[in-house]
Amino acid sequence: MPAAGALGPVTTAANPDLTGLTATQLAALNRGLTRVSGATVTAILLPAIADTPAGWSHTFNDLDGATNNVAITADGTDTINGGATFDTSRDGQSVTVVRPTTGTDWIVLS
Repeated sequence: MPAAGALGPVTTAANPDLTGLTATQLAALNRGLTRVSGATVTAILLPAIADTPAGWSHTFNDLDGATNNVAITADGTDTINGGATFDTSRDGQSVTVVRPTTGTDWIVLS
């Protein structure tokens, strides 16, 4: 997945997989924006919290405005808002995920 951040938002119709990115690639995505557009539900795979810098955050925006929402999935045994997956609940929704300072539960701001 290309870096966002200073280069501006990234728009993708693919299922973004952030697992396995290097520390440099994750740093480039910090506080970035990925706009997601697709004909089906889009699955976003978050990196492992242990591999992500403290304070890291990223925003995902469902551009479609259709009924195809975004499913954000935590890596391995990590969780997101207490569960394995967080699904957007309305069309066009933006969701920001934030790495916690401690623990393995991604924080969701929407």
